[in-house]
Amino acid sequence: MLKDCVAVLSIGSSNINLIIGERGVNGTFIIRSNVSMDYYAFSNGEFSDVKELATIITRLLDNVAKSSEIAVVDKVFVGIPGEFCKTITKNFKITFNTVKKINVKALNALYDIAFEDVDCEYSLAHRSAVYYTVDDVKVSSPLGKKGSSLAGRLSYTMVSNNFKEVVTDILKKCKVKEVKFISEDYAESQYLFKGDEKSACKIVIDVGSVTTSFAISVGGGLLYSGAIPLGGGMITAYLYDKFKCDYSVAELLKRKINLGLRENPLAEYQIIGETGEDYSFSRDTANDVARMVLDSIAEEFDKAFSRCTLKIPSDSDTYFTGGGICYNRGAVEYISSRIGVIPRVIKPSLPRYNKPEYSARLSLLDTALNKCNDKVFFI
Repeated sequence: MLKDCVAVLSIGSSNINLIIGERGVNGTFIIRSNVSMDYYAFSNGEFSDVKELATIITRLLDNVAKSSEIAVVDKVFVGIPGEFCKTITKNFKITFNTVKKINVKALNALYDIAFEDVDCEYSLAHRSAVYYTVDDVKVSSPLGKKGSSLAGRLSYTMVSNNFKEVVTDILKKCKVKEVKFISEDYAESQYLFKGDEKSACKIVIDVGSVTTSFAISVGGGLLYSGAIPLGGGMITAYLYDKFKCDYSVAELLKRKINLGLRENPLAEYQIIGETGEDYSFSRDTANDVARMVLDSIAEEFDKAFSRCTLKIPSDSDTYFTGGGICYNRGAVEYISSRIGVIPRVIKPSLPRYNKPEYSARLSLLDTALNKCNDKVFFI
């Protein structure tokens, strides 16, 4: 493994990606390798086929070794999808006998004493803070500050033991010596926003193919996160069932859908299949199918979001990302109207990768590079 590079494994609901990169200038990246394979990896918090998952991950590591100067990948940062992750937050304070300079040991003590392991199905993956205070004065980082007390709004990211054990076992068999886990929701909340947007309370909804995750964040930590087992790929599945066409044709039709068009019973979407055949589909019928799926996602999102007991500021902005619906014209606007938010799409600002589908993998890469040797963040 090259000295300044990190390897990040992003396990999406419809593909798995392994990206290896290092820090470039002005916050950019130098991408050494970026390989993906299509695979419907999980649904409803369970892997669809662990043996196939192992085959895919092994092939990705082999492809990296063959296609780049990186012969060995001995450390991998793994993104935790929303369905395998949960967030616990806590306000906590410790006091010292005298005024002291806050160091890593004191910061670790704050996190360690505050943490309560209350769910045997999850393990602690990493931790961060919405904010800290030293002698009741709010600071972004307490390290180096002097005071007689240290407190914070602490955020603990928990990973499903099943997810952790399955992925770790696969990577260990591939000769990976060290495996660390990072929440995709956390990574996106840190990488995709800058300045005032990052410090403000915000909601990010990442719509994938068969799953949708969401997270509420402020500053340097998550307040709440969740996931629902529905995504943009359900539109393709329902189109396939409605029109009795090939699945590949249904996917092409999904990409044509434009919910901003007025209803017209005579209008049709014209599709050219992968082998050159011409297809015609009722535009209104296809759009109705898409709206039905988006209605279901909105309803399930409202149910999941209602379980959050935190008081969320009414002026919190909501952002959509991911490849599930962000490319369907009018889809973000439609679902935003259903859940009562202003339609906004967030994506990386990096040339060639400035698409919503790259949000998770680049966010994970950025976080891995930032936290690689962090003695507080990782456990």
